Formats: sequence, structure tokens, C-alpha cells
Amino acid sequence: MQVQVLSRPPIITTKNMDFSFLLTTTYWFDPRPTIQSHLYIPLTIVFGVLVIAGLAIALLLQGELKKLWHRFFPALLIPGIIGFVYLFGRYEQLPYLASRFTLALILLSFFVWTFILLLWSAKNVPGYIKNKQTEENFNKYLPKKK
Repeated sequence: MQVQVLSRPPIITTKNMDFSFLLTTTYWFDPRPTIQSHLYIPLTIVFGVLVIAGLAIALLLQGELKKLWHRFFPALLIPGIIGFVYLFGRYEQLPYLASRFTLALILLSFFVWTFILLLWSAKNVPGYIKNKQTEENFNKYLPKKK
């Protein structure tokens, strides 16, 4: 019995990999893609985290934090729910609802919505913090209620 010892790891090449199918319309707009997919569990986790994060923002945050974060509630909840509808359609092989293009639209809308909210936050949150500090500084010199 001989043991073969490799001096270096094998080289993996992309010579045989063909990604040209990603550029075809039949791949993206196939009304009934195959039911056998390895993405069900990861997508269920992603959409579940979106729904839970949206509900946590809506239910757990109080006061000043809620004023800042209330815009993120629909941006997390709506794509999560629509994502679960997509997974249901994919599992039941519903035409066009289960297409890959639908998943691409859901993910693209989520990322664009989140990007817009992050831009809004970068613009408005520093001013909000500055106003809050100015108000606290002003209020410390006012007489206290008895």
C-alpha cells in the first residue's frame, strides 16, 4: 500500500467553468425553475432575519431611537415578507412568481432602499444629534420643577 504525498495543492482552474448561461433570458425568466435548489435554507434565514429585524425595530425601540429608526421598519419587513412569498411560489412551482428574475427584483429593491436610507441617515442623523446636545445643554440651566 503506497501513500501518495502531494508536494503542493492541486491547481483549480476555471477553464471548464462556463457562466454564459447567466446572460441568457431563458435562465432569468424561466417561468418554472427547478425545485431542486440549495438556496432554500439560506434564503429562508435571510428573509427571516429581515422580518425579525423589522419587527424588532417596530416593537422594541422606544422614544428618541424610534424616531430615527422608524424608516427602516418597512425597508426590512416588506422585502422579508415578499421573499417568503417568493419561496412559497418556488416551492409550489408557481409560474413567474418562482422565476429567478423575481428574486433578483426583491434583492435589488432591498439593497436600493437600504442604500437610500443610509444616505438619509448620513445626512440627517448628525444634525439630529447636534440639536439634541444643544437642547440638553440649554435644559441644564433651566430651573427644575419641584
